[in-house]
Amino acid sequence: MNNLLIPCNLEDNSKRAIKVGLQWAASFSLSPVFLHVISSSKRRELVKKAAGIFGINSDKSKIELLRDKVENEILASGAIKDFKVIIEEGDPVQKICDVADQYKPDLIILGTRERDSLIPLKSSGTTAKLFSQIPYPILAVRDIFSESPKRIIYLCDFSSTSVKAWHWIKKLDRVFHCEVEIFHIVTSHTQLVDDDWKKAHPDYETDLLLENAKSEALAEIQKILDANPKKDYKGVVEVSRDKHAGEFIAEKLKRDRPHLVVMGTHDHSGLKKWTLGSNANYLLNKSDCSFLIVKT
Repeated sequence: MNNLLIPCNLEDNSKRAIKVGLQWAASFSLSPVFLHVISSSKRRELVKKAAGIFGINSDKSKIELLRDKVENEILASGAIKDFKVIIEEGDPVQKICDVADQYKPDLIILGTRERDSLIPLKSSGTTAKLFSQIPYPILAVRDIFSESPKRIIYLCDFSSTSVKAWHWIKKLDRVFHCEVEIFHIVTSHTQLVDDDWKKAHPDYETDLLLENAKSEALAEIQKILDANPKKDYKGVVEVSRDKHAGEFIAEKLKRDRPHLVVMGTHDHSGLKKWTLGSNANYLLNKSDCSFLIVKT
C-alpha cells in the first residue's frame, strides 16, 4: 500500500497540512497516516490542553479520546475514508522517523510556520532535522495554495535527485494541470571548473565561463521541453555574479509567489558546474512558499 505520513498537532500550521494531505491522498491514491506526537516533557500540559479544547470529561483515556476527535474531524471532511491515526509519546523527530521507517511513505507532509523575519526557522527545528534524517520526500506546507497548486517552480540542478524531483512534477501536472517553470541559476560561487583546469588556464575569464555554463544549462532544459511539447512548461536560466544561489532564488520566489516549489537535495552526483547546492533550509527561512523536497 502507498502511504502518506502527516505528522500533526493542535497548531494552525498542522491544520493546513491535514487539509493539503487529505487532498493529495485522494488525488494520488495514497493511504494517509496521521501521527500526533506528545513530547514527554510536556505530556501533562498538552493532554490537559487537548482535554480543554475537545471537552473531554469522561473516564476514558484522554489520549484515546483525542484520537477519536482527530478521526471524527477527518471523517467530517468527507474527503477520504481510509486512514489511520497514531498517537505517540516521546521526541517528535525520533517518533516521526520511527513511524516513517515502519510505513515507508511515498511522501511526508509537514505544516511549517509562516516565515517571520524576526523569528527564523532554526536549523535545530523539527523540519530541519527531518530534512537531514529522513530519506523520503517532504512537502513543507506554508499556505493552502499547495492543496491544488497551479503555478510551480522546479529548481533544477541536473543531479540525480533533481531527476527524481522531475518525476514528482509530472505526477503533479497529471493531477493539477500546472504551469511549470524549470529554473536554473549559474553563479560565480558555482564550481564552474576544477582547480587543475584553473592552473592550466591562468588567463580564463569568469564571465565567459558563466555564459558558457548558462548556454549549456539552457540546452539541457530544452531537452526537457522538447520531450514535453504539449505542456505548459518554460525554462529559465539566470546568471548571478554577486549573490549565492540561495539568496538569488529567495528573491525570485518573493517576486513570483509560486504555489509550490519543487527541488531535490542533491547528492553531489550532478555536473559540478551546474550544481545549485543544498539550499532547502535557507529557502525555508527566506521564503513564504510551500516546498516539495525530494531526497536521495
